[in-house]
This record gives sequence, C-alpha cells and structure tokens, in this order.
Amino acid sequence: MPGLIKADAFAEKDPKVLSQHGKDILIAATRASAFASTRGTGDSAIIKTKEESGGKSTIVVMSLLAPLRTMGVRGNEMLDNVQDKLKRMFMDVRGTVIAESVISDNEKMLSRSSWETFRKDTKSTLSEWRKWITDCEIYAKLSRDCTKITVVKADGTISETPTDIAKGDMFGTLALDAAYDRAKNGYTDAAGKRHPKMKPTRIEVGEVKGQVTEIEMFVMFLGGKSAESLQRDPVYLQKKTALSDKDKEKLPFAGGIGIYEDKIILVDKGTWNEEDAGIVTSATPDWIDVHGQTISGFNQYKGTGVDTEVNLLLGAGAGVEPFEKVPDYEEDGKTIDSGRKLKCFIDQFWGFDKFRPQGKTVAEKELSWHDEDYGVMAVVSAIE
Repeated sequence: MPGLIKADAFAEKDPKVLSQHGKDILIAATRASAFASTRGTGDSAIIKTKEESGGKSTIVVMSLLAPLRTMGVRGNEMLDNVQDKLKRMFMDVRGTVIAESVISDNEKMLSRSSWETFRKDTKSTLSEWRKWITDCEIYAKLSRDCTKITVVKADGTISETPTDIAKGDMFGTLALDAAYDRAKNGYTDAAGKRHPKMKPTRIEVGEVKGQVTEIEMFVMFLGGKSAESLQRDPVYLQKKTALSDKDKEKLPFAGGIGIYEDKIILVDKGTWNEEDAGIVTSATPDWIDVHGQTISGFNQYKGTGVDTEVNLLLGAGAGVEPFEKVPDYEEDGKTIDSGRKLKCFIDQFWGFDKFRPQGKTVAEKELSWHDEDYGVMAVVSAIE
C-alpha cells in the first residue's frame, strides 16, 4: 500500500512565489476596500498612506503640511529678513501585526490540482478578511468622538448636538449645504470653540460627461437610510448633477450616486451590520480594534427617541495609514494534523487612525488645528 502523500509535498516554498501570493492578497483587498479611492501618499489624499519596512516600530510618526500664515515681504524689503520655514502637523499612529490563517478541510490532498484550488480559494478568503477587518477599523475610528459634528433639523436649525435630532429630521439638502459651508469656511460652535475649515481632496475623475479632469471636492459617505432619504428630497433631485449609469461607473468611488452642485461627491456606503462594515449608527455595537482596545460610544450620536446614522463628510487628511508594503504569506504542510492538512497564513504590519494632530509646543497647542479632527465631519441624521 503506497504511503500517504503528506500535505508538505504541495506546500509552496519558493520565497519569490510566496511573496507574490502576499502581494496578490493585499492588492485584491485594497481594490475591494470601501476606501480604495481615498488612499494616496500625498497631503491631498483623504487617507494618507505610508509604507513601513517590516514594522520595526509600533509607533509611526505621520504628518501633513501646515498652512504658512506669515506676512511675507512688501515692496523692496529683503527676502532675507523673512526666511520662514515649512511647518508640519504631526501625529503618532500606533500599528501592529494583523494576521489570519486558513486550514484545509480535507484530511489529505490527493493531487496538486486540489491543492491549487485550495490555494486560490484561500487567497480569496484572506483578501476578503483583510478588507473587512481594515474597513471596520477605519469606519469605527473615523466616526468615534468627532470634534466636528453637524446636526440639521427638518426646519433648518443647525447645531452640534445629536440629542436635538427627533423623528422626521432626516438627511437632505439642508444637511448637505450646512456641512459644506462649515467645511469650506470653518465655524464657531455654540460653546464658542472655533473649528477650522477642511481642505477638499483632489480627485482624478477620469472621463465624466466626455471630459477627463481632476477636480477638487469633498466626499460624503452616506449610510443606506440617509442615501434613500436624500434621493426623495425634491430640492436634491433638482440640484444634483445628472449622471447616467455609464457616468456613475467612472466616478472614483464604488457606490457613487451623484455630484451635488459640483462640490460634493455623494457615495452610498450602506449601514454597518453583522456582515460588513459601513456607516455607523447610534446603535452600532462596540468595535474591538486591532490592538484589543474597545472603540465605543457610538450611542453618543443618538437623537431624542430616535436612532441616527453618522454620515461622514471627508476631505484631505481625514486619516493616516502606515502599512507594510508586502505582507508575509506562508504555507505550512508539516505541523497540522500530522502533516495531513495544509495551513496558509498571512501577517502584515498595519495601523490606522483619524488624523488629529497634536501640537508639541505651547504655541502649537494654541493653534486651531491642535487636537482637532483635520479632515472629517460627522453629519448626523435620524433613521426611520
């Protein structure tokens, strides 16, 4: 009787091939992510990314360029007298290694083709897992404890207090207009605190309505109920940029439903549920982040006698994301069930946080951007 073919006979061992499998998983996860089109390495990206080599430190320093606010020179005054330096806003972002594995169901792999099928299915499963866990983390962290909150009642009253929301205070153009005005110009809240303006992101739209162009806009991620409410708003139906199905496909965001007055791209991201990440509600349960810490407090957005959706108006620098460029992918055919089963696993250094810069000096701590959400605003509306 021939001996049992061990799983290790089919396990990939070539480092270059294993590295490519890791890249494939990361690329698939990134493309499927709700935030795929928000990422970039420049300061104008909604989520600024930074490649880290090997995750040697759990703390990664991320920064964005601060505005230069000086008087410069006038007339024949010498430039040598005002040699101002570039200033940056800094934030420490904590990363960690995220990992997952999949073990074959079969007690033994009878052929190389069966193992190839298992590897293909495993890579798909691991990429979906990687997309899910990072998307959940990003939605949760962008939504928690927002310093910029906009609440708009059905009668047009604007506040920062979710308990002002009652039944009937659904999302519509009043909320869009108020959120845009606050993002563009900044505002002072009821407590007298100044919230600085947000910076729009620059987006390559591609060919929309026959033109290839780069635009400067804010992006609004909407929950499912808010998107439905908005599309029943007669003012919105009149003002929105009409897009054909073909045009929608060219928007850089999956779920894009239109452009409002050439200033906000609207994206229906659905509502967080047991199956997938999405816009959080006041009833969304706590999320345990990749560090094992609890992200809680979504009930702070609850209205009076009504649950709410926490829609997100996003601009440049909403979040920062350090990550390891190539995940480690391995296949183990020796240790599981006496070598009768295959295990595939992946791990990668990764981190994310909402960009809330922290001043280091007394002067920096007095600036409006200190300890303030830089590129995200919670626009809270009732769910009915």
